[in-house]
Amino acid sequence: MPIRIVAIVTTLALTTACSESKCGDGQCDASESMETCPEDCSTTAVCEQGPVISDCICGTIAVSSGYCCNGRAQTTECSDAQTPVSCADGLVTSACTC
Repeated sequence: MPIRIVAIVTTLALTTACSESKCGDGQCDASESMETCPEDCSTTAVCEQGPVISDCICGTIAVSSGYCCNGRAQTTECSDAQTPVSCADGLVTSACTC
């Protein structure tokens, strides 16, 4: 019986760890900030819609090239038909729908 309990506790611990945001993964998640994770959130400028011309945050991702289209970083030009992404909890940093 004790072995089953240990196996269940181990499984729960692994599941919890996988769902947490991780500092240093290149994404400035809602639970991170410049103060708590400068590796992901050091860029303070929010990208404008369209071509990325300097380091900025597109949605939750720090980018230095490509395109920022309604808060989504991508390598192709923005399409006028793209709809904004849903806003995440916290500070709104790009075009999104609430």
